[in-house]
Amino acid sequence: EEASPWDAAHPAPHGDQVGDAHERDVLEWMARDAEGQLRQLDPVDEARLEQFHEVVGGAFDVILGRRLDGVGSVSFEQTGAREARGATLRLGLLRHEALGEELPTAVLEPRGERERGVVLWIHEDGWRGLFTREAEPARDVRRLLRAGFTVAGVDLLLQGELRSPNHDPAIGRTRAPRLCRQDCSQGWHQAGVYTSGYNPALFAQRVHDVLTAIRHFKDQGAGVHLIGLGPVAGPLVAAARAQSGGALARVAVGTGGFRFAALDRLDDPMLLPGAAKYLDLPGLLALGEGELWLGGEGDAAPPLVVHADQARHRTNALHVHGGQSKAAAVVDWLL
Repeated sequence: EEASPWDAAHPAPHGDQVGDAHERDVLEWMARDAEGQLRQLDPVDEARLEQFHEVVGGAFDVILGRRLDGVGSVSFEQTGAREARGATLRLGLLRHEALGEELPTAVLEPRGERERGVVLWIHEDGWRGLFTREAEPARDVRRLLRAGFTVAGVDLLLQGELRSPNHDPAIGRTRAPRLCRQDCSQGWHQAGVYTSGYNPALFAQRVHDVLTAIRHFKDQGAGVHLIGLGPVAGPLVAAARAQSGGALARVAVGTGGFRFAALDRLDDPMLLPGAAKYLDLPGLLALGEGELWLGGEGDAAPPLVVHADQARHRTNALHVHGGQSKAAAVVDWLL
């Protein structure tokens, strides 16, 4: 009796109050109500920006599950080193002992002065994205090294050395929702709630990995610049920036026009439940602080991003790149 949601004061629904159609009506009403409230949070001034951080930022704190200031201690265990076209390449593992996490990592250190900080370059191919097929640093990476930057890359979860044996890179599917043990003929077991309701999204875990790498290089006393280009790396970097509380020096995000709301598969590795509701990728971009290079959005940044930038009263903090989000353009900006 105590466990039942229905009693004399709250009778069970009946008639036209039950069934799929009624459930859809209720969910659509809830969505409209939430959207109406969120539209009022457009951060057009300091007061609205503060409220935006409280509501939208608070939501992403829950959705992503980690912030930079809560990462804790990270160590680096070197497993190898070699010379690589004017730099020293150090390979190893970033270890977060408290959480039992480790990331295969490549760090390229320039010869001579290293006074310009660390460029942490997030790539859809993991740290190997910093190199050519001949295993030499890519041209734009070499430009950064010559200018005195250290350049680092990591394998995020299910990238590179952390790729799962049952992960099919040809279709990009990961961890399809599946909980049935006997009769799987019905469709209910494929509902996203059964997987996403109990497990962190792969996207969120990859953001955790980026935050781990940022924490390590920040603890080394370096200024950290962050790059992510394309519809995989760009959104991950945007989310890590939002969760870093202004700790990053400069950030480059090439979105490739990505939106969470456009995903149409429950097993898409970019799925992040709740992100579309809380203003999607523009919401994450508006939460981030500090200098931002933004590509992949056409000739203008989303209004949310522009308004948040103006509300912070910072000069020249937002740089919109209207062309393709190519590495050379980002390096030009950093240099």
